[in-house]
Amino acid sequence: MINIKNQLFVVCVVCFCIHHTTSIAQDNRSNTQVYGDLSYYYTDETDDIWSSSIDLFTAYRLDQSNTFLLEVHAERRTDHESHFEGERWWWKHQLSDHLAFSLGRFHAPLGQWNKSFHHGIYLQDTIDRPFYLNFEHDNGFMPAHSVGFNLEGDSYFIGSVVYYKFFITNNQKLQLEHQENQHDNHAHEFHVELIPQDEVFFDDELLIGFNINITNEQRPYEYGLYFSQQTITGDRFEHHHEEIIHDVQLYDQRIFGIDFKVRWNKLDVLSEIHYLTIEDKHDGSNHDSMGGYLQFGYNLSDRSKGTIRASFLSYDDNDSFYQVLNIRERSRLALAYRYELTPKTTVKIQWSRSFFQDDLEDLDNELGLQFAFYY
Repeated sequence: MINIKNQLFVVCVVCFCIHHTTSIAQDNRSNTQVYGDLSYYYTDETDDIWSSSIDLFTAYRLDQSNTFLLEVHAERRTDHESHFEGERWWWKHQLSDHLAFSLGRFHAPLGQWNKSFHHGIYLQDTIDRPFYLNFEHDNGFMPAHSVGFNLEGDSYFIGSVVYYKFFITNNQKLQLEHQENQHDNHAHEFHVELIPQDEVFFDDELLIGFNINITNEQRPYEYGLYFSQQTITGDRFEHHHEEIIHDVQLYDQRIFGIDFKVRWNKLDVLSEIHYLTIEDKHDGSNHDSMGGYLQFGYNLSDRSKGTIRASFLSYDDNDSFYQVLNIRERSRLALAYRYELTPKTTVKIQWSRSFFQDDLEDLDNELGLQFAFYY
């Protein structure tokens, strides 16, 4: 659902972007880009599925110290729902050559995938993301977006460049919405979504963390660290009273992550691992879980590339956090082939197989075809 505030915001973003692409396209203070895709999926369990998306952002350097960015994203998802939102909007002020602070709505600096690709599907070699890094509206549980404050900078250390970011943002909120059960009117079914709090800056509960990335121009690698902690608030269904209780503390969550990227001749390797500790505020139980992926890519020619990726999620079956979100997938294997049609357009084909919680022999095969571009 799109409320009036979001509609007005999207209109302002589009008008702003059109203005910059048409009237000041030659001005090097402005940078506007568009990413889009059209995707087709065939699976064992469902009929043929189509999805598409368009992502447009513009960054404008107001002066030597201030930069403003706006991004809007629209998509037609595989569940036939349309999703339309202001993706990013932030203002950054440069305090010095190596230190800046920013305020607004950001992509969470979770790891390589969320920072490097996000909605720029053209940039990634596979059709989809590692499943445990799904976006919030796609049954995701990791923080992909945030609203708040960042302090970021860079420095040199033993021949490498160290990029660091400290952030204080709004926490995530668990949202329950009643759904009708066609077979039993008395049964309780919910649409569940773990969303970022976008309404105001610095709500009662905050997400606090840091991210560090280290690169070396003389060596083909990049690696990083991530840490965050938050209290997840939101809705809880009370079975005794058969009602939804709003705005309660649900879980204390901590995430520690490491990631790395290596390029060597025609081969590149990309990987992330995230370790989560979750305390249920209702019964006091503590559970650990871990998600990660390992991806290998090989350039077959100047225009084609093959990629293989294995991703996994390990968690306790008794962890109510994953039960509420109805997360069942345990692992997924993906094989992809990418071919560059032009310098700005590409086509990808991908086969993947998923393994689920209830029965590790329960498989779901998927074949996907995607056309992606940027401008």
